[in-house]
Amino acid sequence: MGFGVVFVFYLIVSIALLPATYLLCRFVRRRQSPSGPLYGWLLKVFPFVVSPLPVLGFVLGILWKNNMPEAEQFETAFDMPADQSIKVLYAKTTASTDSQFLTLSFVAPEPYLDDIVAPSRFTVVGKSQENDLLDRSFSESSPVWPAVQACPSRDVLHATNYRNWDEMVVVRCRSDGVTYLAAQWVV
Repeated sequence: MGFGVVFVFYLIVSIALLPATYLLCRFVRRRQSPSGPLYGWLLKVFPFVVSPLPVLGFVLGILWKNNMPEAEQFETAFDMPADQSIKVLYAKTTASTDSQFLTLSFVAPEPYLDDIVAPSRFTVVGKSQENDLLDRSFSESSPVWPAVQACPSRDVLHATNYRNWDEMVVVRCRSDGVTYLAAQWVV
């Protein structure tokens, strides 16, 4: 489902909430005697405060996914928090209701890196497939793309259906010690 379909669904829910909460407030007002002007005012305003909450929650969720802190994006990629020894250099997420693309670059000690990018979960990509995979995974508009291409000594690892991701490509640049990651899931 695209962004528009989900947004329209939440909009319909919000519109349906307005008369439902209005009727609920009228019912409460008739059953109980109001104890002061604040009580009556609150019951009049309540439907207009509650009804936009589904759309607001939906929009804030999309904004959070697109603007979350770098450490959160690292945790999203690997399902584990970033260790103190990890320095995230760059993180960018582009998310919608039916897809998410994550680009990440970080520096980590070798033992930690060997643990999170274990060979049992990833396959090493041969030199013949390397450029095709990198072109497909890292957009040329990405700020890390020139660094990935310029790395002379690199290992390219590939995984499909890895944790929550449909595809994940990890480039371990041996010459500068930076690890680059591109991950995506699409419904």
